[in-house]
Amino acid sequence: MFCNTDSLGNSFVRSPEQVDALRDHALAIGTDLLFLEEVENLAAVQNLLPGWQVFEVGRSGQKIALAVPPGSSAVVREVSALEGLDLGSSTLRPGLDAQVDHGGIFVRVLAVHLKSGCQVGPLSAASPDCAALRDQLEVLGSWIQAREAANEPYMLVGDFNRTLENFDPFMLALEEAAGKPLFRTTAGQRPSCWDHLPAAPSYPSFIDHHIIAPTVVQAWGEPSLDIYNYTETYPNAWLYVSDHCAITASFD
Repeated sequence: MFCNTDSLGNSFVRSPEQVDALRDHALAIGTDLLFLEEVENLAAVQNLLPGWQVFEVGRSGQKIALAVPPGSSAVVREVSALEGLDLGSSTLRPGLDAQVDHGGIFVRVLAVHLKSGCQVGPLSAASPDCAALRDQLEVLGSWIQAREAANEPYMLVGDFNRTLENFDPFMLALEEAAGKPLFRTTAGQRPSCWDHLPAAPSYPSFIDHHIIAPTVVQAWGEPSLDIYNYTETYPNAWLYVSDHCAITASFD
């Protein structure tokens, strides 16, 4: 479908040229594993990224996908849905749980797209959005505990819809579940991919994150954060490309 809808209900359907630009951006990022959110279906990703291996979980229009480019040094052994993250609701998304082999080291990568509406402020707020996010946090905590019990290296990636800065209770709860500090690539960083376009929205903190267990850092080295900068300058470009910055965790 390749469109975004703004808060006023206006749809921004991408032209073939804009789809080509999206493809060029994906290729320019140059990552071994590309995680996508709000995917319509498998065919949409295959149309965007022909020749890539694609996995998906979730419901149409709100799926999470994992795309693996030809020649990737990472091998995806298995993908399953973490159904508990949808809280039994038709409007929430499950997680995409991938078992990845890179150089003989197996890592579990959980990609998420969590409930919106509780990005900042008290996580304990009585709003339905914060209540749902707290319930999803419990599911994530259980998943982390299972990885720790099995001594499996793991990462959580994707759209957490929470900034996680300044000792945020969401991040502290994840670390409590792990029983140790977790590495977050976005700590102290801000999304800057549209800074060249003054009309584009500007945010002080990321809501997309990579949260990485120490066992992964021990195996692959400490990752750096790469923020991919878009180049489009036409009106509402961020709605035709993405209003989220594409971020990459790069390991030694």
